Amino acid sequence: MLFAQSPCRLEQSRNRLFWNDTKSGLFSVRSAYHLQVRSRAATTDGESSVVGLDKKFWKFLWSLSLPPKVKSFLWRACVGILPTYALLQRRHLRSDGGCPGCTKDVESVGHILWSCPVANDVWVESQLPLHKWDRYISSFFDLMVVVQSRLTLEEVEFFSCVAYFLWRQRNAWVHERMACNPMAVVQRAVVLLRDYKSSCTVGDRSHVVVPRRSDLAAAQAKRDPPSEGVFKVNWDFLVDSVSKRMSVGIIIRDQNGYVLAAKCSNDPILSSDVQPKVLACLNALFSYL
Repeated sequence: MLFAQSPCRLEQSRNRLFWNDTKSGLFSVRSAYHLQVRSRAATTDGESSVVGLDKKFWKFLWSLSLPPKVKSFLWRACVGILPTYALLQRRHLRSDGGCPGCTKDVESVGHILWSCPVANDVWVESQLPLHKWDRYISSFFDLMVVVQSRLTLEEVEFFSCVAYFLWRQRNAWVHERMACNPMAVVQRAVVLLRDYKSSCTVGDRSHVVVPRRSDLAAAQAKRDPPSEGVFKVNWDFLVDSVSKRMSVGIIIRDQNGYVLAAKCSNDPILSSDVQPKVLACLNALFSYL
């Protein structure tokens, strides 16, 4: 082989220091400054990659049909201010920044919500089309950009809810030593998204029994106070025929108008043969007999 036949230099040569960030190989403060700036933009957790990001992404994030707490969580995750162990270590609040889940890597936002094997089990359970995606990302923001481009709007919203409960599950393990149950995490995300969508239905209130205008006028009319030693019970109700549930509000006042007790409940309608108004009245009576 030519390499084996190459002669070695017999004379000893002095080692030379060479600075790779300048053409001359000589160190300069300016080149060190630019090196530090590049290093901050390419840290392992990559949280600073959101600097100068496109405003379109934030507009997209805040327009998602999600509970405010989920959108707030997404923003905190994207800008890298979730209190991960890596962040606490950088702020000298912890001596160790290792992941409490896998105990192998540094716990950055991107790791705990995506790259960690514990998170991977949850994403597999979610049945989202993520199995061929790269498990190693520079930041959670970069992951959300990919999610926005590859998934449908409904899938993005479901992904966001799963990530939210994945973070809550992480906190449950850290503070209460509750092990992660991937199926339970996904189920909580399903229920949260479904209930929020149901509560935000606009324009379709045919399934809600709304009190008549005459009832509202009567409710607003001035009521005669009860005599001394007698208490007055007022109640109202609202029926949702889709969920088969009835909400009842009850309040008790004395002759001076002072509130002595109040109660509100949301219960299933057990029988369709009894009028909801009768059920609400019975609820009011039995609550304080």
